[in-house]
Amino acid sequence: AKGWIMLASIGVLGFFGQWAMCRSLQIERAGPATMMRYMDVAFAFLFQVTIENQSTNAWALLGAAMVIMCAGLIGFQRCFKRREAIVPPSRPRGLSRASQASRLSGLAGNQA
Repeated sequence: AKGWIMLASIGVLGFFGQWAMCRSLQIERAGPATMMRYMDVAFAFLFQVTIENQSTNAWALLGAAMVIMCAGLIGFQRCFKRREAIVPPSRPRGLSRASQASRLSGLAGNQA
């Protein structure tokens, strides 16, 4: 019975993890959102030691530390990287938004 409960909980948690990942990709840019996926490695080791009471070897810990360290370095690099300001395109002087819209709709009608 305990095995079925663990199997069901893996399925439910996996579903919600995938849903959260898809939702985060809708809200945030792909880079920072997918970097959070690297935390799966840390949580996997945490659950392995605390819930399953299994020990890990030094090579596995070294590999997990390298993955988390590289993800952190990429995150810090992106965080401190200077971002360029996005300047919206300017409209020609003297044209209101309404006249600019009517001018653009007239151009679209001529192409048909």
